Amino acid sequence: MEGIGRNRNAPRPARVAWLAEEERVLLECLLTQPRVEPYSLRASWVDRVITMFNARVPGKNSKPTAIHIKYRMMRREHGVFRMLLQDGFWLDEESHLIVGEDWFWDAWMQVAL
Repeated sequence: MEGIGRNRNAPRPARVAWLAEEERVLLECLLTQPRVEPYSLRASWVDRVITMFNARVPGKNSKPTAIHIKYRMMRREHGVFRMLLQDGFWLDEESHLIVGEDWFWDAWMQVAL
């Protein structure tokens, strides 16, 4: 099985700490990009997103790798939220949290784990 997987000697990208405001700006930049097909953005989207993002948040200067990683994490989180909302939970507009009855959470956790 040698040679399969990630090169352990390759440098890892540095972790980027994102503030809530920076995430909101990144999301707005991503939403301006046209989609070719569902869950796919047009080629060279990252260059436009980086230019827009760095213009709106000048001190951040995020690299393409950081943008890609954050985009993938946002998509993953969106999928989980969408699944919860389809399973009978609901969004509390005041607290912006997904809520449900205690027994429903317990039953969902038994199935999810």
